[in-house]
Amino acid sequence: MALRSGDTEPSVCMCHPCDHPLEEGDHSQCHNLLEFIPCPEHRDEERHKMVAVETKRAAHHRRLNAALHEFEKIPKNTPESANAWEEVLRILSSNF
Repeated sequence: MALRSGDTEPSVCMCHPCDHPLEEGDHSQCHNLLEFIPCPEHRDEERHKMVAVETKRAAHHRRLNAALHEFEKIPKNTPESANAWEEVLRILSSNF
């Protein structure tokens, strides 16, 4: 059992790969079993970090969608389309 962010009561620890409680069954073939849960002292700090990451991720997706939209509007096999595609690749390779 663990007390997760936003909850008032502890809940069962689940195996994310197989979606079954960790206390039940054999999870030796499952991967990524660890779930990191911040302590009450650091919970607000962790929540703020997660909001910041989600904000950056959303902005990255908006930039990527805008670049793809621009690429789709440009006639293909032109210097402009090559430049637009380079921009798409630059965004894809950047960290959000």
